[in-house]
Amino acid sequence: MIKNKITLITLIFFLIGISEKANAQCPPNAEVFNYLTNTDQWSFCINEGIVDLTQYLNPDFPQGDFFILDPAFSGAISNNQLDVNAITSTVPNTINILPVEYNVNINGTLCVYSNLTFTGINESPVLDPLSVSNIDGTSYCSGANSILINPSISVGAAILTINGESQSLPNVYIPGETGNLVDTITVLYGAGCFLEETFFVNITPTPQLTNPDTLYTTQTAYELQANPAGGDFFVNGTLITDNTIDVSQLTVGTTINVNYDLDGCTADLEEIIIAEEPIIIEEPEDTIDTTPQNVAVFVPNVFTPNFDDANDVVYVRGENLATINFKVFNRYGEKVFETKDQNEGWEGFNLNGKRLNAGVYFYQLLYTTEENGPEILKKGEITLIR
Repeated sequence: MIKNKITLITLIFFLIGISEKANAQCPPNAEVFNYLTNTDQWSFCINEGIVDLTQYLNPDFPQGDFFILDPAFSGAISNNQLDVNAITSTVPNTINILPVEYNVNINGTLCVYSNLTFTGINESPVLDPLSVSNIDGTSYCSGANSILINPSISVGAAILTINGESQSLPNVYIPGETGNLVDTITVLYGAGCFLEETFFVNITPTPQLTNPDTLYTTQTAYELQANPAGGDFFVNGTLITDNTIDVSQLTVGTTINVNYDLDGCTADLEEIIIAEEPIIIEEPEDTIDTTPQNVAVFVPNVFTPNFDDANDVVYVRGENLATINFKVFNRYGEKVFETKDQNEGWEGFNLNGKRLNAGVYFYQLLYTTEENGPEILKKGEITLIR
């Protein structure tokens, strides 16, 4: 009898030892599962569809099987895929708390984890499409007016990121401020369970007109330029179909207004003056390019025609001058003054008698030092100060 009791006690301790050894082979929850301290990550939304439960496992842990302990929903899990629609309640604002068991074989030992629950949240958050219509599939000009981003959702709160950077809400967004051609805007929203939507905003670079401020009537087919290319040019409000204008048909001294439109993004208005080609005086072969030692020719480089009888007129002065041909041009190449008389000077008016603005003007002087002598060319600048 005593021998049988000893045998039974020995068997009991042996079984206990086996049990303790088995339990010792089953890792703790923290090594098996992700998100154990974050109940939100164990939640799902109604109509979410199929949820892969292996996302709750640590990547390096051997894969086992999930089971719902409630017999009424036992068929909702197949191959660790949870059919959310099969277990969520149809009563608004109610929550199903589902006890879940996870079984896994580790080195021949069956490890059972039964202290798990999934929470089914019945009310799914809804993002009002109108509240994000200004970033949903839209295109903007770089540096366009600021845009307000303020998503409206039915449940919980929203989290905004732009190009991976967290932003406060509501957010004042300036398209293309970072220099990207595409901005990525993500809205994470909800309460308990979260949904995410990503929007892509296309950015068109601000176009720049690259034409000169003066065109000459000798340019019969001038092609208008802008960067980036590919847009439409408008001259004085009229679309130019081939981006080319015949300057020879335009009036000298007038201004044309050029606009440029690239996918709705416009360049600043550009004003271009129409002028004659500046006169290029070719020196004769017997013309020398230096003033003779015995002739001093002087043309002032600044004057102040303000009627105070002090430095009001530009004269050509020199010793032994026989003839002169003195011309003054503005920065557009338009001739504003001409004389062959040494006693006639420029008083700051154009050929039509219009008072000219302050600025830098250019002169060309052809002169001789004796009758029928070689012509000598002198060029320079004159600053008109008012």
